[in-house]
Amino acid sequence: MNYKLACDCGWETEGAEAAIVEATQEHGRQLHNMELTFQEALAMAQPLED
Repeated sequence: MNYKLACDCGWETEGAEAAIVEATQEHGRQLHNMELTFQEALAMAQPLED
């Protein structure tokens, strides 16, 4: 299943679960000085319809 995640700052990512979580965790660390768990990042994502 693919997901889309949009940050309040305007950054967006879209893709498979593991890819969007990894991208979101990296974005959080680099731009917002935040450490997110896998579950925290995934909870912010919206599933995309196939």
